[in-house]
Amino acid sequence: MNLVDQLLAAVKNQPAERLRAEMERILVAENLIKAAAKTPFEQAMEKLKAGVATMPPSFEFEIPQVIGAEIWAQLDRGSKLAMGKHVKASPEAYGMEWLRTSTSNHAIYRRAE
Repeated sequence: MNLVDQLLAAVKNQPAERLRAEMERILVAENLIKAAAKTPFEQAMEKLKAGVATMPPSFEFEIPQVIGAEIWAQLDRGSKLAMGKHVKASPEAYGMEWLRTSTSNHAIYRRAE
């Protein structure tokens, strides 16, 4: 049975809740969507956005201080670099402003006012 046939069979006379669950099961089985689990990179970006909002406006910080050591440790080197470049290119999207680079070449930010 192909994907279209499976989806059509799932649609017939099903309550919306069950229909949604069955369609998700089929799509996951066909590898067309990922399961609901978020990648460490996605978790880190969400944590960054939420964490910055709790920082005092004048407090200076680096990204790992905001997302926490546990999530930071889950990221590989490439993900850490990609995250840093992405945030530095558009800090306002995360409610931050870039201040300077530290002596260890890490970006220093503060919450945008």
